[in-house]
Amino acid sequence: MRFARAQGLMVAMAMLMTACGGSDGGGEPHKLAYPASAAGTASHSYFGQTIAEPYQWMENTTGDDTRAWVDAQNAFSLDYLRALPSYAAIQQRIEQILTTTVEPAKHGGGGQALDKQAVRGTNGLYYYQLSRKVESERRRPGNDANRVSVDNRIYVTDDLRNSGRVLLDVNQQNSHPDDHIELSSHQLTPDGKYLVYRLIRNYSDLAELHVVDLNSGADLLNETIRHVNGDFKIHQNGFFYVVAQNVSDVYTSAYNQLSLRYHAIGQTPGDDQELFAGDGLANVQLGHMDEQYLYFETAVGSTDEIYRLGLATFAEQAPVKWLGDGFRSAFHILDADADRDLLVLTSSGALRHRLVKVQPDDPDPSAWTELVNGAAGEVVEDIVPCAGAYFAELFDDGASRLVRFDGDGSRSEIALPGIGAVTGVECAADADGHDQLTYSYSTLAQPERKFSYDPASGSVTPVEDMRIDGFDPSAYVMERIFATSADGTRIPVFVAHRKGLALDGGNPAMIYVYGGFAAAERPAFSSHAAALLENGGVYAVAQVRGGSEYGNPWHQAGRAANKQNTYDDVAAVARHLIGAKYTSAARLGLEGGSNGGLTTAAVALQYPELFRVVFPSVGVLDLLRYQYFTSGYNWYEDYGYSSDETDFKRLLTISPLHNVRNVPYPAMYIMTGQTDSRVVPSHSYKFAATMQNQAGGRNPYLLTAFPKSGHQLIDYRTRVSADTWAFFFDQTGTAYRQPTR
Repeated sequence: MRFARAQGLMVAMAMLMTACGGSDGGGEPHKLAYPASAAGTASHSYFGQTIAEPYQWMENTTGDDTRAWVDAQNAFSLDYLRALPSYAAIQQRIEQILTTTVEPAKHGGGGQALDKQAVRGTNGLYYYQLSRKVESERRRPGNDANRVSVDNRIYVTDDLRNSGRVLLDVNQQNSHPDDHIELSSHQLTPDGKYLVYRLIRNYSDLAELHVVDLNSGADLLNETIRHVNGDFKIHQNGFFYVVAQNVSDVYTSAYNQLSLRYHAIGQTPGDDQELFAGDGLANVQLGHMDEQYLYFETAVGSTDEIYRLGLATFAEQAPVKWLGDGFRSAFHILDADADRDLLVLTSSGALRHRLVKVQPDDPDPSAWTELVNGAAGEVVEDIVPCAGAYFAELFDDGASRLVRFDGDGSRSEIALPGIGAVTGVECAADADGHDQLTYSYSTLAQPERKFSYDPASGSVTPVEDMRIDGFDPSAYVMERIFATSADGTRIPVFVAHRKGLALDGGNPAMIYVYGGFAAAERPAFSSHAAALLENGGVYAVAQVRGGSEYGNPWHQAGRAANKQNTYDDVAAVARHLIGAKYTSAARLGLEGGSNGGLTTAAVALQYPELFRVVFPSVGVLDLLRYQYFTSGYNWYEDYGYSSDETDFKRLLTISPLHNVRNVPYPAMYIMTGQTDSRVVPSHSYKFAATMQNQAGGRNPYLLTAFPKSGHQLIDYRTRVSADTWAFFFDQTGTAYRQPTR
């Protein structure tokens, strides 16, 4: 603590000596006096080449030295940002923007409601939690959506129309007063004696399972199971789960030893039977379960194999591979039909995905029945069964389409308001028990609008609209343009800006990018971007190679040996925006999170002349050692491993940590979470120290590591957005003007 306070005084003195903003070489007479970063002597030998790792000590993220250094960096960055003249006004506006309201549509139904996730016990009582849907906002691969409890309580009632009473307050599971606790799911054993719930602590990717005796309402603490990967499945008086072994620290240990186990309630978890062990490469996740079988997936990146375990003989017989082709295709069981045939989403035989019906006892591809596949050249991304039909999101040059496929082979298009993005497609029964499809539509300029589709009549009803106080969507427009990459490939780019924007090169602009793991970047609305749009800026989403906007070949063209294509594509997008005079290099920024943080940092180091300021967030920045921490082992498909000589030579050319030179780079604000268990924060720590001590020029290279924060930095959305735009506007010389009411 003494070190952090001393560094805080040094920061204050440094701030008095430096001016903020402007281009490199213009506004700042001296390089910033960053907090000291001790350089160690660690190094590693790769195929006869020695690579120095002076900041490897920061991989001990909970060590006293690392914590003191992080505290000093956080204080330094906070002082720098809060000293910016427009920071307070920007922060105030961001708070207003992120406090969005949801209003019923003029002719639609009802506003946003909480779900009662309920299970019924043998005693006739319902055990439920009040939940809301949470969708990630560009912080992790895909468009992940789930439901989490709003108050971390489980209720019991004899009628779901009544609230009942609180059975269990999971908030009391705090190990420390400032722990973030998240109740995600719960189930009952068939005899109604026990309730099992899943708890996530401080945004960890590994969960905890707790068993509650319903007679007493008390947790059976001796049966708490930690380090659980994914959800659990109740069977008889116990449950199946997947556990990561040899985990001493959920924020640093590798999760590469996963095993499927069964816990019989009443026994010590250490005595649980291991039913399947992962091979050290594959992620293991529980999947569909019926009366006879448990299915589970083993995945490497975006490819999968499915195993099956017989429930009657699981204690004596090992699981068998049910479906797979040697980790070449993706397989995922969506559901089962009335005949117990399984509906499987697969990339096998498809440009991206198709839906096939597979008989449980005859999974050979020759016996599959195809239910949904796109026509030649069509990219089918997601498929949702509903009311006997199948609803698919298709991509058309990166924009969403919503298409209905019926069992007779016919198809019909569900009209959307325009070119944009479809998200949150779900099927659920209405009050009368009839299945209804709900989905949301948005653009980079139009906030989310929710619709309900009746499969019986084909009618579409507006349900609700997202509103932002003071933001008028009619004042903005989104357009789709195309950039040409170094090898001639056409790259789609969605661009939003105020109507009538002057293309004079003087507009501030930000490019958002991801570019990996077959994750498509839809042109969906982001509240974060509203502050830029209303201040006269341009916001662009670049659909570069590595994603899935043009199907699996688009992913293949931006992964492993082809990874450089991703970075060349981003550079091409920047050049196009500059050449078309949407902006200039002096007013252009780049941001991305997770793999997008890697993309942002790599592009900034390779093409520093194209950007004024960049924001690598929760990034994979050390490509030589990423596989040794948490779930990094499973990213092999996109990156490769430094233990392979060919991979090593390629990774060494693109790994941001190992490519910092003594040359001027764009201003940089690096963000991470101190308890990010997806991409461990040491990536950002080591990279920030390297930038501050090895990079040239006089631009600021700042780091903030948010405490008790996971991969999506959810609890710090206001701070992240305010920091981003305050730093961006200052560095690009953009005067901040609050919107008029």
